[in-house]
Amino acid sequence: MKGRKIFASVSSNVGTRKKKNEDNFYLNGVTLPENNPKHIMQSIELDDGVFAVADGMGGMRRGEFASKCAVSILDKFVKEKPLDSLAAMDEYVELVNSKICDKINETKEKIGTTITVVSINDKTVKIYNVGDSRCYLYRDGTLTLLSKDHTLVSQLVEMNVITAEEAKTDKRRNQLYQHIGMMKDDVIISPFEGPGFELAKDDMILLFSDGVTDVIDDDEIVSIIEETTNINKLTNRFLYRALKKGTKDNVTAMIIKYAPSSKSAEILSWVLGIVISAILGIIAGLIII
Repeated sequence: MKGRKIFASVSSNVGTRKKKNEDNFYLNGVTLPENNPKHIMQSIELDDGVFAVADGMGGMRRGEFASKCAVSILDKFVKEKPLDSLAAMDEYVELVNSKICDKINETKEKIGTTITVVSINDKTVKIYNVGDSRCYLYRDGTLTLLSKDHTLVSQLVEMNVITAEEAKTDKRRNQLYQHIGMMKDDVIISPFEGPGFELAKDDMILLFSDGVTDVIDDDEIVSIIEETTNINKLTNRFLYRALKKGTKDNVTAMIIKYAPSSKSAEILSWVLGIVISAILGIIAGLIII
């Protein structure tokens, strides 16, 4: 459809505590390079697409394998069929889980990954997730969580055993009861399907690995967004803020913005944003040296 424009940007950083980046991402076909750089920022402009953030678990090599497996299979999957239903997501997760479980049987080690996927087709948005990599919608100054944390503390909050405030500092907050890389005899993986919706002008969809959301809460996310509407700057600002606040994990932030009118000023802002975010990326890289 003429005039429809989606701008998407992702930044990922190894952080200060790990030697390799166990996060990965899917930017409509673009993933973390094989050389696993300390910091990377990628941007694209398109009409429709599939986007994802994955957070691998299992140690330096195993976590990297798991998240790479998730995005690689996603690339093959969406080239053959649309990821537009929970049934399709179930099929995709089963493919990834089978491959990861094969590796678990081979190595006898714990290996797994989260995955949060956003599919956009003709302004219609579908969201699915397994694990605790989050997805938000920012619309008209309001931030809404669209994904579900498959963590022990989230269950405890739902059961009114602990409060949401207590959950923020609970030592069990990173313990997952659902992730990809679980034996079928142990548990049936049930991906969460978020609310579907149609994009409105200037909507932003945000995807984060938990290295970001462990140290940046919803109010601060809104505060950072209000600093600039340029998504190239924003993805790096989220990473820089998380690193500055002492996150212990790899960090990945992806933003998808719906901007149907492509005025020259917006295009110029986009280009300038890439230049500025490259500079911010260098600064973020210096933090981990």
